[in-house]
Amino acid sequence: DPKVSAALEQKAQQWNQLSQMLLQQRQSFSSDNEKDSHGTLQLTTKLLTVNPDPSWMWNMRRDLLLLTSSPVKQFPVTPELDLTATCLQRNPKAYGAWFHRKWVVQQLCTRTEPMNNANDVSEQDVVSPMATLDSELGLCYNFLKLDERNFHCWNYRRFI
Repeated sequence: DPKVSAALEQKAQQWNQLSQMLLQQRQSFSSDNEKDSHGTLQLTTKLLTVNPDPSWMWNMRRDLLLLTSSPVKQFPVTPELDLTATCLQRNPKAYGAWFHRKWVVQQLCTRTEPMNNANDVSEQDVVSPMATLDSELGLCYNFLKLDERNFHCWNYRRFI
């Protein structure tokens, strides 16, 4: 069908343009400019939501999160878990999304201070590692109900 073919070609062109823009932003990124990092994180969110498979985008996202966080200003856990959940709903077997989710949980559980425990953050925004681990088991249960052969999810459940 020519209409479907044209629509797919347009989507591929948009994907390529956004990917190139992301690479350019990454090359010009400086850890001092929070506006740059926020824009680049938004672009990775947009691209990964459409296609959660490119591992280089997940790697770039982790780099940006580490560059913009510190012991005082830690990256927000909940949006990262929400992003990976959205990506896994799109592709429940996306290696990069499972790996990123595991990395986020590791960051949460290995910090000595509670995540998001900044002076300007309310107590309800502080993420509890134990509560997160409980909700992660629930997420695994839901994905395994859809496909009990999803070894990505089984591996993640074993990690949790």
